[in-house]
Amino acid sequence: MNFSKEFKVGLLSVVSGTVLYFGVDFLKGTDFMSSTNRYFAIYDNVEGLTVSNPVMVNGFSVGRVEKIMLVPNRTDLLCVSLVIDKNIPLTDSSVAILADGDLLGGKLIELKIGKGKKAIADEDTLISGNSESITESLKARALPVLDQLDSTAAQLTVVMKGLTKTTQQVNATLADFEATSKSVRGIMDDNRGSFKGTMQNVNRISAALITTQKEVNTLITKMNRFGDTLNAMELGKTVASANKSIENLNGLLGGIKSGKGSLGKLAVNDSLYNNLKNTSADLDKLFIDIKANPKRYVHFSIFGKKTKVTVEK
Repeated sequence: MNFSKEFKVGLLSVVSGTVLYFGVDFLKGTDFMSSTNRYFAIYDNVEGLTVSNPVMVNGFSVGRVEKIMLVPNRTDLLCVSLVIDKNIPLTDSSVAILADGDLLGGKLIELKIGKGKKAIADEDTLISGNSESITESLKARALPVLDQLDSTAAQLTVVMKGLTKTTQQVNATLADFEATSKSVRGIMDDNRGSFKGTMQNVNRISAALITTQKEVNTLITKMNRFGDTLNAMELGKTVASANKSIENLNGLLGGIKSGKGSLGKLAVNDSLYNNLKNTSADLDKLFIDIKANPKRYVHFSIFGKKTKVTVEK
């Protein structure tokens, strides 16, 4: 059978179109070998969600987004049509969560299959929900870090100002130190001769101190020898003899105090003292009378006779 060129071209176009259609659907995630159910979910914002984006259950693709449209008479809401494998058991407590698909802002539908008792039918509406986006999560985590960075930056600014001031002070101190060094150097240059003389005097004083130290050492040696000499003397016997003499003196004084001996009687006996006192008084009277009347007691002879002394009673 011969076919015309027009028929062949037409047939090729139909086949190519069919392959292209099913190929595009396949690339979109459509499984032609499995049957699906259609479900709906209502959202107020589907930014980042496009047709053919996947529907996932625990990271596994079970369907795709079929269509996105406005809710009739409610322009603030959007209805998303989901084509999901009919073998996925969805209940009335299942939730279709609009979640982030990647860091570039793409979205997907994450199914959270609930344990409700009632299964939902084809073309029923699922409970919708929104998860926190990666951007919002990063923003929430980044805000404290940014605040801390702001605080750190402020502290660094204060520190840098302090460092600048400190640097200025250090520079001023270095300048003062340099000026002082120059001044000291000038003074040293001007007084180099005096400094040399001072050092010579210091050397002389050091030599004199060395000589004095030698003399002091000699004196200490002599004192040590003198101490050894004192230690060698019989000081113990001398001290014992002195103690014995003191004991004898104490015994003598004790005897006098107790009335023993002449001195003791004289010290304690008033009558003996009175007799001595009276005798002394009589002798005084006698000497006075002899002085007043010497002839009464002394006779002289020109012929060499013995002198006769008469004492009148």
